[in-house]
Amino acid sequence: MEIKPNLNIYPNPAESFVKISFSLPKAQDAEISLYDLNGKLVLQRNTESLLQGANEIILDVSGLPESIYFCHINAGEKKMVKKLIITR
Repeated sequence: MEIKPNLNIYPNPAESFVKISFSLPKAQDAEISLYDLNGKLVLQRNTESLLQGANEIILDVSGLPESIYFCHINAGEKKMVKKLIITR
C-alpha cells in the first residue's frame, strides 16, 4: 500500500505556532524550510527518525514578520510545499 504524501499546516493564517502534519511512505529524516516571497530561507529545522505514515511537527513562527511564506518539506525523494500566512 502506497502512502501519498500530504502536507497540512494549522492554523493558517498563524500568529506564533503552527502544527505541520504530513505522511511519509517510509521512516526517514526530513528537513522543514520556510522561504519568504523573495525566495530567502528564513527558518530551517531538521527532524530525525520520522515515522512511516502520519507525522506532526510543531514549529515556532513567532519570530517571523507578518507575511506570506512557503513551507518546504524534503524527506528523501518526497518533496512537499504549502503556503503559510503569518499574521499579528
